[in-house]
Amino acid sequence: MTIESTHRAQCRAPCGRLVDDDHVEDSDGFGMIVRVDRYSCGCRYIRRDYHDGSIGERSIRHDGKVLPTELRPEQGS
Repeated sequence: MTIESTHRAQCRAPCGRLVDDDHVEDSDGFGMIVRVDRYSCGCRYIRRDYHDGSIGERSIRHDGKVLPTELRPEQGS
């Protein structure tokens, strides 16, 4: 397992605000990658890249509302 953590300034949060962000990326070395962004306003973004190439994403605003995600080309149609 490899875990990387970075702090970024002035990132666009799911609510639309420009705020600071703590980004954590966790990888098992075999293709599974989990990315988590925690914004200072309380919003979160989670992306999981699975071993089979599929991708799961979730954006959660600071008020708890789960936002719809856009379909990306690597996710199929």
